[in-house]
Amino acid sequence: MTRQEDYDYEPGGRVLWGRVAFFGVALLLAFLLGRGCAAGVPQAEYEASQDRLEEVAQEKRQLEQELQALTNGARVPEGEDEADGADAEDGEEAAPTSDTTATEDGVRIYTVQPRDNLRSIAERFYGDGDKHDLISEANGIDSDNVLQVGQELEIPPDPDS
Repeated sequence: MTRQEDYDYEPGGRVLWGRVAFFGVALLLAFLLGRGCAAGVPQAEYEASQDRLEEVAQEKRQLEQELQALTNGARVPEGEDEADGADAEDGEEAAPTSDTTATEDGVRIYTVQPRDNLRSIAERFYGDGDKHDLISEANGIDSDNVLQVGQELEIPPDPDS
């Protein structure tokens, strides 16, 4: 038979303080180890990264505006690193700009700008990108050579005009 005392047991009177203390210490230890093992980035490096991120975001916005302007057929404002005269009519040569000087025999000297290539320069001066061979032959370079910003190229007159 069972005893009446077995049924009269009311829980809550006994707290196992050893277990509570163990889990409290384990929680504190996990917190301290997590804080100590966290890889931190020096403040100066973080700020430099933030500055670079802002520069890239600004450049992205500028390029998106240029792309939108070109998509809409509008000219990009001067000073935006886009080649002036890129929207010249077919067969019409672009007017000389500040990065172009002319010689007495009709040859122009062009200073290479960012994002220029022989095809874009031929499009700018001759209205036809396929005439890039004229520029490469006049300067003794291959059509697949990479142009350097600031490099000066001779732009011969268009033989078809």
